[in-house]
Amino acid sequence: KGELDAQLASLKERIVAKQEEVTRLQEQVGALEEDKKRLQRSVSELTQLNSEMTQNGERRESEARQLQATVSNLTNARAEYARNEAEVLGRLGELEAALS
Repeated sequence: KGELDAQLASLKERIVAKQEEVTRLQEQVGALEEDKKRLQRSVSELTQLNSEMTQNGERRESEARQLQATVSNLTNARAEYARNEAEVLGRLGELEAALS
């Protein structure tokens, strides 16, 4: 009987130790699940930020193309103005010569 009592006591100690280990593991799983949720939120936030940055980049590229077109139009308009001015000045010169 003494040997059975010793075996029973040993088994009870092992059961308690295993229960404590299970409790620790459950706590670790809970902490890992919380970490997972935090990481998922972070990934979601980063995905949203990436999307916004991509949209901002595309908008800026579009604005840059529009500005380049405006600069090109202004350059062409300036060249046309210079041609018209030269033509008008040439005609004025001809008129002045004809009137002299």
